[in-house]
Amino acid sequence: MCDLGQEGTNTLIGITDLTRANRKTQNGRDVTFTDDRQHPWGRPERVLGSPLSINFLLAQSDAAAVQVQHFSAFPTGFEFQVVAYAVLTEEVNVWDPMFGLAGLRGREGKDPYDLADDVLRLSVEFSDGSRAHNLRPPMDPRPGETRYLEPGHGSAVRSEDGTMWTADSMFWVWPLPSPGEVGFVCEWPQFGIEVTRHHIDAQSILDAARLARPILPRKPDDPPFRQAY
Repeated sequence: MCDLGQEGTNTLIGITDLTRANRKTQNGRDVTFTDDRQHPWGRPERVLGSPLSINFLLAQSDAAAVQVQHFSAFPTGFEFQVVAYAVLTEEVNVWDPMFGLAGLRGREGKDPYDLADDVLRLSVEFSDGSRAHNLRPPMDPRPGETRYLEPGHGSAVRSEDGTMWTADSMFWVWPLPSPGEVGFVCEWPQFGIEVTRHHIDAQSILDAARLARPILPRKPDDPPFRQAY
């Protein structure tokens, strides 16, 4: 297992930007947006996304399964939902019922960048060689990042007999993919899922993005949108 808290590359899904050296550069920006402008990387708030008929079982083992579904495309990116199922035993349990889907949040007394085997690793790969992943704390993209995978609303439910967790989370991907294939990659060592990939055609997302439409236009007397860090 690769220690992402140290300099180096996670050779399993090609992550190179999680290092102790760059943590201090992840925050500290002072940005103000006005006149209904959002972060350029954010999910549009006044746009109705166009749904796609895409869903697939990304990975499965005897102890877990990972489903990807509920795609919608927007002019600046796309979103989808991940649903993770895990069977629990006395020997195999999870620390966080969200399985890391909401980003690395750290355990009490542990380095927040420690990558435990019960964290579900998720990556989206693009034909231009770029990728976005969930192996980071939930935060805005760092300066210079060209791809961004943002966790959204999620939930976790334990079965009545206490033997299985079901967790889900929406993910927003910015920007739209380059033409070619979009690869979805996951790995979940604690539950016997090795690195697994599934590819879809980016053109289906690009075509759907053209069908997204604005809703709820702002009124002239609405207060300006303002957000600062």
